[in-house]
Amino acid sequence: MSEEQQSWQHDEDFYQEDDISLVDLWLVLVRRKWLVIGIVFLCIAVAAGYAVIREPIYRYTTVIELARTGDGKPVESPDSARARMTQVIIPMVRHEMARAQTAPGERPPEAIVGIPQGGGRLLEIISEYRRTDQDDIRRFHERLSHLLKTEHDNMVAMEKERLGLRQETIQEEIKRIGAEKERIRERITEARRRMAAGRTLQKRSPEEATDEARAMTLLIIQSQIEDAHEKILALEQTLYRELPSLSDELRLELAEINNQLAQLSFTKAHAIALESEFPAGAGKPLIAALALVLGVMLGVFGAFFAEFLARAKAAEVQRQNRNG
Repeated sequence: MSEEQQSWQHDEDFYQEDDISLVDLWLVLVRRKWLVIGIVFLCIAVAAGYAVIREPIYRYTTVIELARTGDGKPVESPDSARARMTQVIIPMVRHEMARAQTAPGERPPEAIVGIPQGGGRLLEIISEYRRTDQDDIRRFHERLSHLLKTEHDNMVAMEKERLGLRQETIQEEIKRIGAEKERIRERITEARRRMAAGRTLQKRSPEEATDEARAMTLLIIQSQIEDAHEKILALEQTLYRELPSLSDELRLELAEINNQLAQLSFTKAHAIALESEFPAGAGKPLIAALALVLGVMLGVFGAFFAEFLARAKAAEVQRQNRNG
């Protein structure tokens, strides 16, 4: 066997020793245990230092109750309001604040808009910032709420004006019907008076009717009595059936309008930029747990990498010794 073939055979035998087995892996970790432990403690120490020096981040929440129309529904659906807040109002307000800022490198606040589960007409504006930025967050949320409220309140005001005009029209119509009833009662009274006078003449006419002229007068009186009776029936039909029916319809419509006016409500912002009781994000216990997990992973990786370097160095030394 040539010298080159012997070298290849030796390298093959050396690398066959690198076959992976669980026992070998465990033995590597046992040999490199202090490296693993050192990396774990280093990660925990770095995480502990970070947890101590990091400034807590708090969540600031503003709840917006959307305006309500006369039918009890939101003036704008929560999904539509959230989309408009996210795509239009928030970028516009952030641009305004960015132009107003004078300190270089400062960024305007950010916010996300959510819909609480089962909230109905509610929206949530949520920002997560340091407590030192609380005033900026409050102004930011106030501006967002004001813009949405202004748009919604204009829509509610227009509907309120429309309902108010219809309410006044119906009230005037009900007054007109009341005045019409009074006029009809007067006309009925007058018709009954004429009919009573005609009947009085009718009773006296047969005794006095001795010629054709008086008989004609009797017929005229009878015709007037019948006309008055028909007129009274028609007036009573209008007074006791038609006008009350129309008045009832108007009163029902007026009650519905009053109910719609009572249902109207304007957009309201509740507890602007309310600070969370506890800091948001990962707390110290969670940071420590994550640091422990990361440290173990890095420690295991470091142990295997160190073993790989040691074996590679040993292989290089053996190759140099053979060649030398």
